[in-house]
Amino acid sequence: TTNNPFNRGGKFRTADGAYVLAYATIMLHTDLHNPGVKNKMSKDQFINMNRGIDDGNDIDPTFMSHLYDKIQQEEIHMT
Repeated sequence: TTNNPFNRGGKFRTADGAYVLAYATIMLHTDLHNPGVKNKMSKDQFINMNRGIDDGNDIDPTFMSHLYDKIQQEEIHMT
């Protein structure tokens, strides 16, 4: 449909894909930066956990890898 941002060059096929990835990013941040979490999620686990979240399609693995690296490198602080 013409309302689909993916058809206009967007990153996601559906809004649900963006919402799921946003939630997964928050969970990844908690996993990687909470000292109470002993077994940290690997990059492969993060990418695999999010397979098919965008209307049955995978998000670009290069993007997902970069996202993981950035979250791992920099903790988000809310002020």
